[in-house]
Amino acid sequence: MVKFGDMSQPVVDPRRSSVEHGSSRPNLAHPNLFQKGLKINLRRASVIDQPGCQIPSMSVRGPEVDPYISTLPPISCKGPYTDPKVNKTYQYPQLVIESGNALIVDPTTLKLYEKGGKVECIYRSFKRPSASSENQNPDSTRPEYSERIKYLNLTEPNVIDSESEEFIKVECRREKEESVFYTDYFAFAPLKKDVEERCEKVDEKLKEKHWVNVVLVGLDSLSRLNFQRQMPSAYNFLQQMNVVEMFGYNKVGLNTYPNLLTLLINLTEVQVENRCATKEDPFFDKCPLIWNQYRDNGFRTVLVEDSTFYSYSSKKGFHQPPTDYYLRPFLDEAELSIGHYNFNWNYNQCLGPRLSLSVILDYAHKFIHTFHNKKIFGFFWSVGVTHDHLNLATQGDEAVLNFLQRLRQDKLLNHTILIVLSDHGMRSGEFHDTNQGYLEDRLPLLTFVFPQWFEVRYPNAVENIRNNAQRLTTPFDLHHTLIDLVNLTTIEDDELKIRTRNIDATGQSLFMPVSPYRDCKQANIPQEYCTCHNSVQARSANSDANVTWEK
Repeated sequence: MVKFGDMSQPVVDPRRSSVEHGSSRPNLAHPNLFQKGLKINLRRASVIDQPGCQIPSMSVRGPEVDPYISTLPPISCKGPYTDPKVNKTYQYPQLVIESGNALIVDPTTLKLYEKGGKVECIYRSFKRPSASSENQNPDSTRPEYSERIKYLNLTEPNVIDSESEEFIKVECRREKEESVFYTDYFAFAPLKKDVEERCEKVDEKLKEKHWVNVVLVGLDSLSRLNFQRQMPSAYNFLQQMNVVEMFGYNKVGLNTYPNLLTLLINLTEVQVENRCATKEDPFFDKCPLIWNQYRDNGFRTVLVEDSTFYSYSSKKGFHQPPTDYYLRPFLDEAELSIGHYNFNWNYNQCLGPRLSLSVILDYAHKFIHTFHNKKIFGFFWSVGVTHDHLNLATQGDEAVLNFLQRLRQDKLLNHTILIVLSDHGMRSGEFHDTNQGYLEDRLPLLTFVFPQWFEVRYPNAVENIRNNAQRLTTPFDLHHTLIDLVNLTTIEDDELKIRTRNIDATGQSLFMPVSPYRDCKQANIPQEYCTCHNSVQARSANSDANVTWEK
């Protein structure tokens, strides 16, 4: 019997404990900026020019930006790569490839590895552990591995038993060698009997004539302009898809946590603390998360994050899996074992031989493809390639472009609304200290791609959202927009006319007209994050110097 390493033993990541996210409470990062007195020039045209809010137009490239643009060494996930922290050299030629619901050993790579001796590979499934007590946090516990170990056929496809083998770990070694030379992880999107039965019961009850899938793809720390700057191929492809780009989408909190709380729960950080994820019960299970509404209306739900949105808080996450498909156990296990990076920063850019962003986008495509004719809500969030450096995002351009091309080529957007977004712009570095960097931090990416039939059937709703592209908008609005997409009768033309009479300026669906007189106070944007020149007055913790605007 070939002996392999114990798959259930913990793998320690020395970087994990050293990463400090800091508090998400308002605390402006660069007090020197305010001591100098920040001036924004409004003599040039405004990208948002409404009575309630004017936001200055900024350049994608130019003298204000170019000094901070540089080309970083390419990320090489396949190696060879030397990790400076452990002085170990990695090389990841991909031996095992996923194809549909099967694993295939690449014959060319196998020959390369067999130069050192005959190769044998096994695989084993694992899953998120069940909570044994109310206080246990399964998200911080090692997954449960199946007792059954299977050998990979090196010459034929290995069909995976879908539902019982959602997450797979592969290990390979050579005969007469104890050490494992190749480890990899794979996640599948099987049909789950209990989920399908639940959805069918809801569908029979609702008998909806029209519905649309909703997929959100998040790229952390990416401003609208830096998306154009660093991912021009993906941006240009989106433009060909008749995208709606929100020019006045303004963050409402310092970092990821408060901005995603608003988007996902429609509550502020303080409200969440008081209502549903308290100090006594710091799990999010009792919070009214947006995917719960989709689940209750017959949608299959999925949550995929390579860094959890609550990482910036003291919260524990989820006691029970929050969605029908939940990839945190898979991504945590893969990152701890085969996560690596080319740059000595906070986040891994690679999972074995693949870009971490590609792993997430590949799974997103797989999920949409598997359920293309069924109701789905997907939330996919990537941090590794966009978070740590202004210029690193360009190395994710090809991955995002490939994802968009595959969606269109496979006609997977015919019944899906695709939302590509971010939480904020770059929050650190020299560029952030500039006038433009200050504003870009507060103006993250938000785009919508609608199926053609959707625009025809709901013309007023789509016309409103296109007009709102030139209005001041927030994550509160995006939350209400997602609620509308649960039940499409709410955006029928006649229904919109009735609802428009009772608009709440604090947070409203983008399918309804946003007032041109809306300002940051009405939109519930704190002053320190407001980008409207006629209402900005930001102060640092140590200085009373104001951010002023030249006219």
